[in-house]
Parts: sequence; structure tokens; C-alpha cells
Amino acid sequence: METIDIEEALSTFPELIQKLSRESHKVKVTSDKGSVVVLSEETYENLLVTLEFLSAPGLLDGFRDSK
Repeated sequence: METIDIEEALSTFPELIQKLSRESHKVKVTSDKGSVVVLSEETYENLLVTLEFLSAPGLLDGFRDSK
């Protein structure tokens, strides 16, 4: 994952959004107050769907039994 500081993120934000949307990339933005990860909406939605599936009771039972 690429890491950039807050100043670079702010000065290139339109380009950063374009890059993240196009490449399903993620970027860690750091500052002296902490850090955040910026990712495309598509990547975010995919993560939510994955978490929803993995939290479904019994979903993984078949996989565990097959070992």
C-alpha cells in the first residue's frame, strides 16, 4: 500500500480520487494526528459484502467440515 503525507494528499486530491477509482488502489494518508486509508467506493462496497457473507451463521461450516 502506498503511503503519502497529508500535504501531498491535499495538493493532489482530484488526481488521487481518479487513480483510486480507476485502479481499485488504496493509499495510506499520514499526518501528525494519525493516519487513514483512502480507497475507492467499489473496493469499500466489496469489503462490506465480504464482511456480510463472512458474518452469516453457518456459511463457513461446509468448508471447515471438508478438511
